[in-house]
Amino acid sequence: MRVAPKAGRQEREVDNRGVKRDSLLSRNCPTRPEAAEALRAGLLDLSTVRAFLQGARDPEGREFLPSMEALGADSARVVHLQVTHALALQRALDHGAELALPANVQRLTPVLARDLFDADYLMLGVLQGGLATREKRLRRIFAWLRPEGILFPEPPATEDESRG
Repeated sequence: MRVAPKAGRQEREVDNRGVKRDSLLSRNCPTRPEAAEALRAGLLDLSTVRAFLQGARDPEGREFLPSMEALGADSARVVHLQVTHALALQRALDHGAELALPANVQRLTPVLARDLFDADYLMLGVLQGGLATREKRLRRIFAWLRPEGILFPEPPATEDESRG
């Protein structure tokens, strides 16, 4: 079944489970939620992150990072990769094909610039183990990367909690 694209958007198909797919993707490719979950799992797996970082080279082809075994989950390089990729993944899920359309570049440039500032703030929060923000997107990513971390302000109490 085909879904008519909105103006300027890529045509999508809906599979037998009702999940939208880009028509350019093969039928064997994972759906967006499955692919996103696989990427999230890879970002949390320290050995996967180390393997990715090990491939980093300078322009002459030399490795320029320290020994990968020395990089722990609280390493700034690991957190930088996790945060930037998590924000990019979230932006791609939110905007999808819009990011590739030249007409949207001017509109999305300030949004992407703010993402850079958000990434810096989020990296510091993840490294320190605490974050103070009301922005739901940053709170979600922080809680995902550091479930034991401290988020401020705390979410408001529900009616049941306030009565009890």
